[in-house]
Amino acid sequence: MNKILLILIVAVLTLSTLACSFTVNVPTIETGPDQTYTIQEPDPEDKEPVDLSLQVGAANIELSGGASGLVEGTVIYNLGDWEPKLTRADHSLEIHQGKSGDVGGFNVNDIKNEWDLKLSQSVPLDLSIEAGAYTGRMDLSGVPLRTLEIHDGASDNTIQFNTLNPYKMESFEYLTGASTVRLEGLANANPKELNFSGGAGTYTLDFTGELQQDMNVKIDAGVSTIRIIIPANMNVEIDVIGEMKTVATQGTWTVSDTRYTAGGEGPLLSVEINTSLGTLTLEHEK
Repeated sequence: MNKILLILIVAVLTLSTLACSFTVNVPTIETGPDQTYTIQEPDPEDKEPVDLSLQVGAANIELSGGASGLVEGTVIYNLGDWEPKLTRADHSLEIHQGKSGDVGGFNVNDIKNEWDLKLSQSVPLDLSIEAGAYTGRMDLSGVPLRTLEIHDGASDNTIQFNTLNPYKMESFEYLTGASTVRLEGLANANPKELNFSGGAGTYTLDFTGELQQDMNVKIDAGVSTIRIIIPANMNVEIDVIGEMKTVATQGTWTVSDTRYTAGGEGPLLSVEINTSLGTLTLEHEK
């Protein structure tokens, strides 16, 4: 037998034997007792806009308005490295978690990381949220947002705007991955520009509310399920510019090639959707 061939056969048999007995021991994070970190930050005296930054890891996040100051609430955690850190200046506040709450590559048992925060309803905010894999419910009704920026990983997040934003928002940016995201009452959020970018996820963008200015929306997504909800009597134009071949519609639409319009009064909602695969549903309420 050829000597090189014999060596190769022996090598393959050796690797096969090793593969049957090879195991990987993944380190385990040991949790400790629950610890509560209390946040009570006052409004700036001049009531000028504040840059508010939240940097969170794997967590449950609850946000709402109603703070007596700038931010108030608690963070309950059971890993010592996860104690939040605050950095405050005249018109900025950063709340970030040690090691960003990262648990990648570890076995995790009984982990707890619960953020329950209320935000000011009297000071305009430039709010940015950077988070990993988390479950969130953010009721931002009545919170005066000048800008809103959210970057996250694999999340399950709902954001609600049940009442009109007291401040005329300049921009809203949401970058996410393989997530389930629901944005409700986007007309009440009232941003001039909305940019949404997603991966292989399920996304619902509900534009109900009272639109006060023209809104330009860009949606860029991969293999995803996208649902767009448009209220009755809203003036809207939707352009589908990707390779999506089939668009499901509900309600009354005027269709011209890849443009979908519905007549109404008031400011114009202009939506551009760039997607190739998955499903896209456009719902026009009666």
